[in-house]
Amino acid sequence: MSIISNVSGSGLNAQNAHRLKDIQRAEGAEENAKKRMERNREKEGVSYEKTISDSVTAGLAFMQGLEKQFGGTKFFVGTVSYGQTYGNSMDTNFVVNPQFLDKLGTDEAVRKQFEEDVKYLTDFSERFRKQQLASGREIVNQGWFCDENGNWGGWSVGRPINQNSVLQDMTDSAEKIRKEKFVEREKAEAELKEHFGDRFKGFSVKWAEDDKTGESEGTKDREASSDEESETVSGKVGVNVGKTARKISAAKTKEQLRMVMAEIKSDAQVVKAGIEKGWCDETELDKVEMLMSMAQNRMGQVEDREATPEEESMFTLASLL
Repeated sequence: MSIISNVSGSGLNAQNAHRLKDIQRAEGAEENAKKRMERNREKEGVSYEKTISDSVTAGLAFMQGLEKQFGGTKFFVGTVSYGQTYGNSMDTNFVVNPQFLDKLGTDEAVRKQFEEDVKYLTDFSERFRKQQLASGREIVNQGWFCDENGNWGGWSVGRPINQNSVLQDMTDSAEKIRKEKFVEREKAEAELKEHFGDRFKGFSVKWAEDDKTGESEGTKDREASSDEESETVSGKVGVNVGKTARKISAAKTKEQLRMVMAEIKSDAQVVKAGIEKGWCDETELDKVEMLMSMAQNRMGQVEDREATPEEESMFTLASLL
């Protein structure tokens, strides 16, 4: 049974008029918000439909094929530089600068050279592991990085197999370690430079004893870096719309999208604090709201499952480019 009631009266008419004005104001605010978001899109020049070029995708697929071809290797996309380490302890790690992926995806000569380099470095790594074992050491982390121009550098971290053989007097031990490590590095670099020539940028050798003998110096370096970073970022707050938008588009699972939304919420807090301190204006908050709206709309298009390795790689790559 339905009941229809027709009621008239000046009080109700006035109430309806107020409701109509409220609706109109809300619609106007929503329209203004849309216009602001559209202006931000145009200002940033971001394309949300295609986040990663075909050439970069082809370069990534080429690397994944090499990982299958050369056993005991693991490939990553990143910006590691000389002296840094990356990856896991089980494999020989290869870290490729994201700007080099485009060349890997389009230039056949570059791909051929890259494959030859990977083969040589894989063989070298195996020989170096055996040499270290013969000297009573085991490799706990080893790898190579390729910069945006195809130049190579590497690292190796080792430790004594028999921990009891480490000298108790750390002063004498430090000098002994320094000399032995210098000889190991010089020998390795000579072989690598003979193969790569000017394309070789250095080989870092670190032994576990360094953590004890150089702890104070390393701590000071980290503290200095932290201070420099604080000075760099203080005084201005900005939202990287392009990077976040790429991550939203690259997300293929709900979990990946939740990660992006958590980052956006964190950005919102930073922006609000920045507005209070005069480090940015309301425009940055509009960008955050636009990105959150994009992520929420995207949530209905992705699946609730674990991401495949390929999807994880593409998702990571979207945040690097």
